[in-house]
Amino acid sequence: MKSISYFSVPTIDISIPKKYIVKNTGFRNIKNKLLRYHLEVSPKVKYDKRKHIKVCMIGYDRSLQQLDKLGKRRWTNYFSGGHKIYFAKSENNIPVIKRILLDKKGKDFIVKGSKLPLKPKPQKREYKFGGKNGKINGFNFYLNEKDKLSKRERFEFIKRGNNYFVEVKDKIKSDFEIGELDRTLSDIELMNEWNLFFEKYGNHIKDFEKQWDRIYLKELSFGSKSSKRTKEGLKVKLLERFYPTKRTKIDW
Repeated sequence: MKSISYFSVPTIDISIPKKYIVKNTGFRNIKNKLLRYHLEVSPKVKYDKRKHIKVCMIGYDRSLQQLDKLGKRRWTNYFSGGHKIYFAKSENNIPVIKRILLDKKGKDFIVKGSKLPLKPKPQKREYKFGGKNGKINGFNFYLNEKDKLSKRERFEFIKRGNNYFVEVKDKIKSDFEIGELDRTLSDIELMNEWNLFFEKYGNHIKDFEKQWDRIYLKELSFGSKSSKRTKEGLKVKLLERFYPTKRTKIDW
């Protein structure tokens, strides 16, 4: 059987009225509410083999339960495509299942063995380095669409961030001015201030040393057979950009 593309299924409102009550007792055992409603309101028409097809001709010739066992998605796609269910006129002396007609154009949704229409794949969010609205390096916190952090992230960021400021001050013991995170600033201002600090002094923070190397020494492939001396030279060269008056010795 050929498969049906989901693009061929129009979007038509097929919602059931809230005040709908089943009047025909023969349909009360049908579990599929959408099918039960359309059977209840289906009109009587004269059978036209060019427009209609009998369900008994496509393998459903025993009872209504056979139609009920079909997946909800099949009937949803059938009715949302603008197709309907009918009862054949002047055939009152035969079983109900043999009087039910379908639109011939929509039979591919109901025929046994036919493949269902393909579901549209959800669109994936495109990856953007550094986050869509900004990223706090080291902490890996991302600002939302309103350029804000969650309350928990902001509290943790300011508390731990100020501790790292103190740690760097005690470690380098130099004349460089190192401030602290001001709680009155907005999240995006705090992010910019921290990222500048992280770029200069992140290698002095024990918790973030590996992340600093991965971001600012990404030109080297650490999985390759590059020499230790080459790595050291690149790191010294990078650190001299921040400390032009000092030579930095690195312990690997």
